[in-house]
Amino acid sequence: MVNMKAKQKIYHYLVNRAGKEVWQSNISKHCSCTPVFVTKVIKELIKLGVVSKNSKNTIEVNNPFLLCSLLAVQHRLPKPVYFSTPEFEDTMLILNKTTYSIALTSAVELLNNKKPDKIHAHLLEKDMDKLFDTLNPSNEKEANLIVYPAEQHQFTRQLLIRGIYTTTEYDTYTDLLRQNNIKEALKFSKENKLFE
Repeated sequence: MVNMKAKQKIYHYLVNRAGKEVWQSNISKHCSCTPVFVTKVIKELIKLGVVSKNSKNTIEVNNPFLLCSLLAVQHRLPKPVYFSTPEFEDTMLILNKTTYSIALTSAVELLNNKKPDKIHAHLLEKDMDKLFDTLNPSNEKEANLIVYPAEQHQFTRQLLIRGIYTTTEYDTYTDLLRQNNIKEALKFSKENKLFE
């Protein structure tokens, strides 16, 4: 279980640096993994054709599509917590007191300059109590805030859209896959030219 979480951190780190050269020592440092473990994971990814080492001995992601797919298959979305909230702006005031990223279809809508009716968000696990102090849990049908508890490494790369933190494009795509929303994931990747 520990190795799987560490592997997910490495995948997450790499996918959000697709198109950039990454030093293996930075992966170890950022993901809090031993250099030996990082080497093992990188070798596995090289065999799969996901990453390569170049002449400077840095790592480059060759296939972010496959890396997103691996991440989606190996790490499902956690069980969500549902809340009914007031208006979008009020919900954002509450979320701004936490570590969050707007995710899934809500992130897609924000990227397309739309205000989402339902807000899907990753929220740092230790901040969950702040929501319970402010909001009442709801059932799935009545909820307009769907929260997925998350670990700190999921917030190291985010987009800031009109003052609102969202997941990166690669994370949004991966989350849509995790949610089994394949049609929306493919549409999103095509519109944002993620894998071209």
